[in-house]
Amino acid sequence: MRHVLATLAVCLAVAGGAGAQRAVQTTMGEVLSGCGCILPRMPPDLLATPVADHAVLSDAGTFIVAFRHWSERAAFPEPPIHLIAGNRRTGTWRLVDVPIDTRSDRSGQLTGITRSQGLVLVERRIALDGASTMILSPTLARVASVYHAFKALVLPSGVVFYQKAQPHLAPTHYVEMAVLDIRTGVEIAVYPPAVC
Repeated sequence: MRHVLATLAVCLAVAGGAGAQRAVQTTMGEVLSGCGCILPRMPPDLLATPVADHAVLSDAGTFIVAFRHWSERAAFPEPPIHLIAGNRRTGTWRLVDVPIDTRSDRSGQLTGITRSQGLVLVERRIALDGASTMILSPTLARVASVYHAFKALVLPSGVVFYQKAQPHLAPTHYVEMAVLDIRTGVEIAVYPPAVC
């Protein structure tokens, strides 16, 4: 019995100590190095920037890294999302700040970046059952945002098709699909069909 209590005490001490540790800070240099995205003339202060969270889109020639500074992780109102866009072939890069639109954007951790029909989609997890997708032009200017969206896809017509988040507290529910016309800002539920 003493052996069991001693083992339990050690386990609790280890678990308590692990929970008390500070979160490990990642630097922008580590993020960029991880994707092979460090380019000449990137300033040392940028590479030393502590990063709270980030997402990377990298292909053969270009990359986009979205990130938030460590010091901004709990700021209110939320600061802009920072983006570094670079071209490995030309060795050029630029830093862009995309302001948060408090009417359509929701705060959350950066989880991914994709391209669809030339637009850049920056995804953020806002809850267990929710996500937000910020839609940017090829020049990284804001076009629109979709709240509670998963797996957004831009169609050639300029319509964003996406799966709406499903409530995680309901026992059963069906998938809901919606579209957003980025030219007009009109959002329409397309599935399930409305009952007349």
